[in-house]
Amino acid sequence: MKVHGYRAGQPLSYGKIERAAEHVRSIIAAGVAVNEPLPGIALFESLDQHWVSLGRKNIAISYAVEDLQRGVEAQARYDTDRKEIEICLSRPTYEALEREYPASRYARAKFSLYHEIGHTVLHTDKLVELSTMPHHRAALLRGEKRNHEVFMDTEWQANAFAAALQVPAHGLRLLEEEIGELSPELIMQRFRISRAAADVRLKLFLERRAQLLGRRG
Repeated sequence: MKVHGYRAGQPLSYGKIERAAEHVRSIIAAGVAVNEPLPGIALFESLDQHWVSLGRKNIAISYAVEDLQRGVEAQARYDTDRKEIEICLSRPTYEALEREYPASRYARAKFSLYHEIGHTVLHTDKLVELSTMPHHRAALLRGEKRNHEVFMDTEWQANAFAAALQVPAHGLRLLEEEIGELSPELIMQRFRISRAAADVRLKLFLERRAQLLGRRG
């Protein structure tokens, strides 16, 4: 499998990422059942109520909306002056999140947000490290060929985290008990995600049910 992110500080399995997403969801979306969709704009605009830990330090989280580089929908970065991690959305991404329409754009905007939350939680050290690099060095790193395994890739880890955050394995189990046999259409409608995301999440759940539910691994 092709990898396209930085090398993460530690390898992460689907099971470990699922546990991390469960923990984060219980904090940033307390009161939202695991078989219900996460909010978009309300969650984004409450990020400044939370923080992440790096060693013995707590690092605050903030949010912003900016004109990002073309093709970039969202970005997590460490601000060396304010000593905080800022999750920034592009203006089109924020508008889709705010309007919740069209459905496909809203689903994409939410995934972009959850992906950056994944970087913030899983790769705090990498965000701080990159903030201290000269821009030309960071640009070179972005363009370098990746030789690490996929489970060590920051982008793969953040994608897996975003999927687990928006569609928890325990939420799928409850939905299965409530409705019966799971289908991509059912998952798409219940969690307000794209059909492609529903396909991937269902396939993973069926293949790794025990691991995702914490019964092993």
